Amino acid sequence: MFHPELAATLGSERFLREIAITAQLDHPNILPLLDSGQAGDLLYYVMPFVDGESLRDRLSREKQLPLDDALQITREVADALSHAHGQHVIHRDIKPENILLAGGHARVADFGIARAINSAGRFLPRVPHRTPRPIDSISRDGPT
Repeated sequence: MFHPELAATLGSERFLREIAITAQLDHPNILPLLDSGQAGDLLYYVMPFVDGESLRDRLSREKQLPLDDALQITREVADALSHAHGQHVIHRDIKPENILLAGGHARVADFGIARAINSAGRFLPRVPHRTPRPIDSISRDGPT
C-alpha cells in the first residue's frame, strides 16, 4: 500500500498507470501482479507471497555465491528484464533486494516504479546524460 501522502506526491493516476503496465508482464522470472486499486485514500497492489529470500539476504548470509548459482540468477534476471524491455518497460530499481529467490529460481519484483518507454525510446522525464568517455581517460581516482 502507498500512504496517502506518497500517493499525493506521485499522483494516483501515475501509480495506477504504472501498475497497469506492470500487470501486462507475463514471464516466469517476473513476480506477477494479482490485483491493484484504490480503497479510499489508499493505493494498493497485490503480489503473491514468495516463500524464499531476497538475493540481498542470501548475499548477506553467504558473502559469495557458487559460480553456477550466480550464473543461473544472472541468466534468469537478464531474461526477465529482456522480456520487460520487449514490452517497453524498464525496471529502474534493479537491486538484490528486488530479486527474490525461491524454488531454485530468481524472480524480479517491485516493478512499481517502472516506467514505460515512449514510442521514440526515450524516458519521460529524461535522465541526465553524461558523455561517454574512452576507458583510458578514467584514472583510479575517477574520470578526468
